[in-house]
Amino acid sequence: MVNREVPDTPYEQSILEQHGLVARRIAAPFPIWLVKLDNSPRGPLFGCLSEAERARADRFRHVRHRDRYLAAHGALRLLNELHFGIPAARQRYHANAFGKPYLADAGDAYNSISYTGDLALVASSRGEEIGVDAELIRPIEDAQGLMRLHYTQREQRSLERIGARSPRFDQSFLAIWARKEACAKALGRGLSIPPSSFECGATRGRLIVAVCGELVCSEVLAVDGNLVIAWAKCRPYSSNHVSIT
Repeated sequence: MVNREVPDTPYEQSILEQHGLVARRIAAPFPIWLVKLDNSPRGPLFGCLSEAERARADRFRHVRHRDRYLAAHGALRLLNELHFGIPAARQRYHANAFGKPYLADAGDAYNSISYTGDLALVASSRGEEIGVDAELIRPIEDAQGLMRLHYTQREQRSLERIGARSPRFDQSFLAIWARKEACAKALGRGLSIPPSSFECGATRGRLIVAVCGELVCSEVLAVDGNLVIAWAKCRPYSSNHVSIT
């Protein structure tokens, strides 16, 4: 995997910074922003959020989780205002039957959010459903058990060839997981799709993944050597496209 950052878009960057958000754009076919929680989100950001979002944030037991949620949802609203023209404070979000949120009043607007550590990944797209996932590289507890439960036999063999003691094992394990998460999110069904039911493999880079009769384009990236990011988008010609509008 290679570092695939792109130069930050100056106007988007300045808007996020005005609200106390430290973010950078990641290279992908659609806008993906990595938001870092360095400080608590600033007051003006709260004015962009709905009562439901603020109430949900207050239910987090840990302040860092609350602030991360507020930062991610605030960033989503600010970026959607820039991308789709709906003022941040006036945006309404609904969820499909599997809990994936979508922006009301913008039928071709699609979003995805992922959290890991003090980071959030925020993505938006016009016209194609998308999914993103971010994973901090870390030791995997009970990796063998998780592989048997969630990975295909071919994926398990790929990881076994790498070896649990190899420094590449955790990154490869999480690369598979991140791609599976992103693909399932792109279909709007999340982990209601069993991860072991489709093949991602340990191959890095861009792939076309078959999931529940759909073809999903996906890529795995590495950022700063300690973070795995995966994005996915539904192929536009797919006949069984799962719509959430």
